[in-house]
Amino acid sequence: MTAATSASRGVKGERRAEALTGYALVAIPLLLYTTLYFGAMIYAAYISLWRWGLRGARNFLGVGNYQDILSDPIFWKAVQNTVYYVAVWVPLTMALGLLLAIAVNQKLRGQTFFRAAFYFPTLASSAAITTVWLFLLQPDGLFNGIRGAIGLNPIFDALGFAPDHNWLGSSRTALNSIIILNAWTTSGTVMLFYLRPPRSTGRARGRCSGGSRSRSSGPPISLSGPCC
Repeated sequence: MTAATSASRGVKGERRAEALTGYALVAIPLLLYTTLYFGAMIYAAYISLWRWGLRGARNFLGVGNYQDILSDPIFWKAVQNTVYYVAVWVPLTMALGLLLAIAVNQKLRGQTFFRAAFYFPTLASSAAITTVWLFLLQPDGLFNGIRGAIGLNPIFDALGFAPDHNWLGSSRTALNSIIILNAWTTSGTVMLFYLRPPRSTGRARGRCSGGSRSRSSGPPISLSGPCC
């Protein structure tokens, strides 16, 4: 009993030392994260109660800044744009990712190439993507040129869009253009979430699809489409 007790205490001591080592390694990054993230939030909340300029005296206003912003129509316009952006961008990105997953999950030649091509916008530089989008949607850009070349200008004219419409510079279309851009660059990541996992994780596929595996049956259930 003495030997067993000593062995048990030794195991507990090793586990305690291992846990303390892990906590010590995590402590420094956690302290930095807490200071830089939550500390910045608390400091921002503090200075929001003041009239705080780069130069000159600082005046305590209390909730005056919040009263001003709640009565500012620009603030409410920003809230409206944000709600609209989320309400359109999230479903659009999920639907586009699902369509891409279904497309690349078919047994087609070049399947790997298409998966990489659809995922590439996610990896590309934001500056490069923005430059391409500006090239496409500026008044003399590629999009206006293509719609004019294939005879779609009468349709766009009926909708109120001139042949040289500035898609990113007009308040009518700027937000929707940005939503489409972000949906395009994010749908590749959503596609990966929808795609079925490798064959080695058949049990997880069965659970994901709502199926079950018999205790006495053979191999796990295999999905024929994206794991939704």
